[in-house]
Amino acid sequence: MSEDVKNTDQEKDIDLMELASKVWESRKLIIKVTAVSAVLGLIVAFSIPAEYITPVKMVAEGGNTQSTSGIADLLSMGGFGGGTRGADGIGVPLYPEVVTTKPFLAEMCGIKIQGRKMDEPVTLYNYLAKEQKAAWWTYIIQAPSRFMNWVSSLFSGEGGKSGRAGEDIDIFSLTGEQSRVLKVLYGRVNASIDKRSGVMSVAVTMQDPVISAVVADSIVHKLGEYIIRYRTDKARQDMDYAQKTFDEAKAAYYSAQGKYADFVDRNKNIIKQTVQIEEDRLRNEMNLAYGVYNATAQQLETAKMKVQEQTPCITVIEPASVPIYQSKPRKSVILIGFMFLGAVCAMGYILSKDLFFQKRNNL
Repeated sequence: MSEDVKNTDQEKDIDLMELASKVWESRKLIIKVTAVSAVLGLIVAFSIPAEYITPVKMVAEGGNTQSTSGIADLLSMGGFGGGTRGADGIGVPLYPEVVTTKPFLAEMCGIKIQGRKMDEPVTLYNYLAKEQKAAWWTYIIQAPSRFMNWVSSLFSGEGGKSGRAGEDIDIFSLTGEQSRVLKVLYGRVNASIDKRSGVMSVAVTMQDPVISAVVADSIVHKLGEYIIRYRTDKARQDMDYAQKTFDEAKAAYYSAQGKYADFVDRNKNIIKQTVQIEEDRLRNEMNLAYGVYNATAQQLETAKMKVQEQTPCITVIEPASVPIYQSKPRKSVILIGFMFLGAVCAMGYILSKDLFFQKRNNL
């Protein structure tokens, strides 16, 4: 029994040695295939356009108007994300979702940008629609679909709707080009948030480093404006209403005050009971109007303080800066990958060829 096991081990060792010797004998073929693969890898690596990533980090304060804000802070410290939730509506954990919504992206398409090799500024929409580069094989793959889209646009009457500016985008009825541009921008913006710390990270990938930094900075500012506008919307409505009632009360008080002063001036030396009664009535109306005016003034100041209280603090921890080095493609990784794949394919061909012929001979 033991002798059979030894013979099997010896046969395995012999088989492995034979395979290794066959690979070594065909080393010239492996080197040639690896060299060809290296050339292909270089072609692929230099055909892919360079990409630059601009990271930005910010912290948006959530609403803490509820009495349970202390418990929410404790939950946040425990990693449950309770402290980052607003008083109502959209909480801080949902802010990254806002960045990737179509209305937000459509608003971003209208910003003006100018890359290093551009003679004049253009909208982000036009840059994504016309200035983007792609690998040569992308045009070959997309040629049939582009042709079909062009033909369908002729029959559907959308040939003239190019959506040249981002502010012309109608979210309710997007054209084919507008939908494609928004999809491209969606893929180039990555937003996430750390629920434990509340730090929101935004990364923008563009083919121009300056444009990448400009878009990242614009996203942070527009998101900050959106958060402030959303969080203070109800308080601002209350303040506008308080301002309206204050203006009406002020006008009514000034009118009552003027009527009282005019009546007193006209009846200064007249001693009549009817005059006294009318004067008392006008004085009471003036005092009543002043009371309403004073109350609405206090309400207006309270509403202004409420707006200030509801306004969240937006802090940019890591601002946008123009990236120096490209992030993609990693040419060395592509080259090594192609060379490794070529060597493996060559060795697989050598070994499988001998195995195939051996099976045929046995048959």
